[in-house]
Parts: sequence; structure tokens; C-alpha cells
Amino acid sequence: MNIAIQNKSRQGFSLIELVLGLAISGIVAMGVFASFLLNQNGWLITTLTIQSSGAASTGIGRLVYGMGGPSLRAEERGEVELLEDLDDDGSWQVIFSDGIRWVGYNAPAGILTNQDGDILAEQVEQCSVSVTPAGLQIQLTVTDIGRSFVTTTTLESFVRFRNQSS
Repeated sequence: MNIAIQNKSRQGFSLIELVLGLAISGIVAMGVFASFLLNQNGWLITTLTIQSSGAASTGIGRLVYGMGGPSLRAEERGEVELLEDLDDDGSWQVIFSDGIRWVGYNAPAGILTNQDGDILAEQVEQCSVSVTPAGLQIQLTVTDIGRSFVTTTTLESFVRFRNQSS
């Protein structure tokens, strides 16, 4: 009889042991999955922030230094003309000294373009330009959306006109 009892105890795990092991494994799996989701959301937010910052920086850079074409930095003092609120929608254009070249903001489309149709910046939520005697004040806001996250980056730059006395 002792032999039968010993064999019975070596046949496997009891039901309680299996349920307990399964419960512990489930708790560990839920923790790993929650950690994965948290890290994935953090990665997405960081990616969106980098993209909106890059788009805003590129847009300001293309406005100030040009894209192989017109450049606000190269303009002479007082030789640009600002046309504001073209269609009562917040759009504007800056016309350069030659009267042909320009850069502009199309508010409904959310893009900055030049006279050749080159896109200087996309996903632009708001862009404003003001002319002062010393130069142009530019403010650019870019928004990027991914799933349920929205990131917004606002950059400002002052472009001093060339040959401007201090």
C-alpha cells in the first residue's frame, strides 16, 4: 500500500497548484502588457513632438533662409510688402522687393508656400508675420496628430533686414 501512495503523489500537480500558477502567470503577463502599452504611448508622444518641432524649425528656416529661391534674410531694409488676411481666413503673403517673388501662408490648407509652389511647411495651425522698421517678426505653430495624441510646437523668429543700422 505504501507503494501506491508514493506513486500517486508523484503523478503531477494538483488542481490548486495549477490554478495558482495560472493566476500568477496572468498577473505577470498583465504587468508586461501594461508596461508595453505605456512605453508605446511614450514613444508615440516623443515621435510626434520631434516631428512637429522639426516641421516648425524647417518652416522657419525655409522662410528666413529660403529654399534656393526667395529669402527674407537677404532682403533690403523696407523692401518687402505684407498683404494680410487675403481671403478673410488668416492667409497672408510677403512680397519681395522685385515684386515677383513671394512667400505666403494658406490658412485653410495649413501650408507655407512660395511663388513656385514649393511647400515650405505643412501642418501649420497658425502663422503670423508682422513688419517692423528693423525687420519681420515671424511666429509659426505646427500641430501633429497621432491616434489620440496631439502635439503643438510654436517657434518665433525675428528677421533683421540687411543693411539695417542698429
